[in-house]
Amino acid sequence: MPRKFVMKTSGKGFHWNLLASNGKVIATSEHYGTRRAALAGIASVQKNAPGASTVDAEYHVSIKKTAKRTRKATAKNSS
Repeated sequence: MPRKFVMKTSGKGFHWNLLASNGKVIATSEHYGTRRAALAGIASVQKNAPGASTVDAEYHVSIKKTAKRTRKATAKNSS
């Protein structure tokens, strides 16, 4: 599960990584020109991603909250 966002700077500007509870990077942002824009990107992910599903060419994966405040992932073949 996602644990924290880590802001980084580089020659290209600012970007962030989203770390899992085990410390591994599970998402990396685009590069932003300003710190404020990078923080807005983090805020957007925090606002829009809860319960989001992922669709790819092979499977549809849905993550839903359960009554125990944990998440359950289910996959269905998309064909």
